[in-house]
Amino acid sequence: MIDRLKRLRNWQIFIVAIIIGFFLMLGWIIVDDIQRKLLLSSWSLTNEISVTGQINKAKLLSARGQGFVSIIDLRPDGEDEDEPDSASIEKAAALLGLQFHYVPVPHGEIPEAAVEGLRQALDDSPRPVLLYCRSGRRAVRTWALMEASHTNGLSETDIQKAAVYAAQDIKDLIPDIERRIASRSTGGRT
Repeated sequence: MIDRLKRLRNWQIFIVAIIIGFFLMLGWIIVDDIQRKLLLSSWSLTNEISVTGQINKAKLLSARGQGFVSIIDLRPDGEDEDEPDSASIEKAAALLGLQFHYVPVPHGEIPEAAVEGLRQALDDSPRPVLLYCRSGRRAVRTWALMEASHTNGLSETDIQKAAVYAAQDIKDLIPDIERRIASRSTGGRT
C-alpha cells in the first residue's frame, strides 16, 4: 500500500512538473513574441550607422530609447499592406523627435538613384542613424554600394565585415564594390 502511494505521489509530481513546464514554455513564447514586436534588434555597420528590419511605431520608441536620432526608411511603400507606410512612420518619428528620411529601394538591382539618395540622407542626418527595410538586406546592400562610392569610405574588407555582422550576404556586389573603390583613387564617380 505504501509503495502504491509513493508511485501515485511520484506520478502526481511528474504531472505537476509537466504542467508547470508547459506554462513556463508558453510564457517564454509569449514574452518572446512581445519582444519581437516591441523591441528593436539592430546591427552596427559603423559606429554611427546601424541597420534593422521593418519597424513599427513601438520599435521607433525602442530606437529612440537606444539613442538613435535619425531613421532612414529604404522600404518602398505598398510592398506589404500589413506594414506601416513611410508617412505614418515619419509622423511617429517626428513626435519622438527623430529625423526621418525616405529612400525607397526596390527588390532586385539597386538603382544608382537609391545609392545617391542614401548618401544624401546620411549627409543630412544627425548621428546615430538607423537604416531599415523589410529584413535589413536592401539597407545593407545599398549602404555597401554607397560606402564603396564614398571618397573616404571603408575598405572592401571592412564593408564585407559589416555586412556579415549584420547577417547579410553581399558577395554578388563585390565586383561593383571593387569598381567603386577603384574609382575613388581616380576621382571618378560611379
